[in-house]
Amino acid sequence: MHENDTIKSFFKTFKGQIVIFLLAWSSCQTMTYYLGTENNRKAKRIARDHTEYEAEILGVDPYKFQFPDGKILRVKYNRGETRQNAVFFSVTIADGNLTVDQESIEKFRTGYLERSDLSFAPDSSMIGYTFPIIYSNKDPSLFMESKIFSKRMEDKDHTEPMIVFGIIWGVVLLILWVVGWVLYKVNTDDEILDSPEKDTRSFKVKKGTADQPNDWDDEL
Repeated sequence: MHENDTIKSFFKTFKGQIVIFLLAWSSCQTMTYYLGTENNRKAKRIARDHTEYEAEILGVDPYKFQFPDGKILRVKYNRGETRQNAVFFSVTIADGNLTVDQESIEKFRTGYLERSDLSFAPDSSMIGYTFPIIYSNKDPSLFMESKIFSKRMEDKDHTEPMIVFGIIWGVVLLILWVVGWVLYKVNTDDEILDSPEKDTRSFKVKKGTADQPNDWDDEL
């Protein structure tokens, strides 16, 4: 027997099915952990070198906003993600590399934060208010609301959610495995495939006394 045939035969056994189940379950758990800790990894990258600023809310909208300088920002949603109000903000940053005799030069950064990235529910009445925001000094594209940043830095225990998702994935994969196994048995079991179909012809047709092929019994 060739090596490939041996491997195929193994995966058809119960032990082989257990191996496939565990591989699928561990892959799902790895994907869940990676997606679930995305903001934690982002916070750690910002924490290496960061500065806190005050961000002014200029607009609240679930889709887009045009800033005073004409720049338009559109909210990017993942497929199937619910549209919610996003906060469009502006941050004023003074240039710290100036001498005493030089006038302060201010830079403006604009951006937006989705509802899931905020510790408060945004609405249009908040326009003009400010909130603390943390920016990475190494990568200006990395920023988080101050409260969310602190929460992500303190959130180091992912044991409980991973156990919950592990159970959920286990149940889902078990159901899929049972369905797949039943379909496999139906399509490969000789007893099922060779079983004769039920004869639905009438008694007259079976005995050859019918006047025509579709002559049904009066009693039926």
